Amino acid sequence: ANRILCYTETDRTRLEDRGIKSDITIIPNGIDCEQFKPSEPASTASNQVLFVGRLKEGKGVRFLIDAFNRLLTYHPETSLKIVGDGPQRSELEQQCVEYGIRDRVSFTGDLSYDMMPDQYNESDIFVLPSLSEGLPRTVLESLACETPVVTTALPQLESVVDGAGYTAPKRSIEEFVRSIDKLLSDPSLRTQMGKVGRERIMNRFSWDKTVKSTTETYYDVI
Repeated sequence: ANRILCYTETDRTRLEDRGIKSDITIIPNGIDCEQFKPSEPASTASNQVLFVGRLKEGKGVRFLIDAFNRLLTYHPETSLKIVGDGPQRSELEQQCVEYGIRDRVSFTGDLSYDMMPDQYNESDIFVLPSLSEGLPRTVLESLACETPVVTTALPQLESVVDGAGYTAPKRSIEEFVRSIDKLLSDPSLRTQMGKVGRERIMNRFSWDKTVKSTTETYYDVI
């Protein structure tokens, strides 16, 4: 290939480690910042934590439920909304029943893409406890809506999340609890981090910028 496109520096490093010699250009995921933007949601939920993704082992949702169960000690009014479906759903629902928190956790199943901006805007924090990821659109969409995030400390997410949320080590329930607690306890911090996140997405990940970069790369190759 004359040129290979990938989303992150981590992707490029992996390709180079496998002996790929072609030129590699990084063009990140693009977000429609007109669709995903701060707005008044159809409904508002006080102290809502949000997860969006496939309900499978690699997404780490069971660690999020563990963390949420502990978090209720400090923030008993908090709710957890889990958007998505997958093979672990029944197991995760049972985990909530065993903890006695089933009434604090809602499982919506898959929702249409048009409904997603409201999900971010009605939530106080977006949490992604994945064990591995590329550059997840859900994190970018949340930040575009000025909703701060707490994610696993993966190399490709550190620069995206810095100042717009927190990262925590894989499977570290204590660190996830601590980070979520900081944000729930401080509305002004959430607002500040939300604005940092929106500005970052506009500057680095907007759909206009990624289309322009892709087009320029194609012309360069041709």
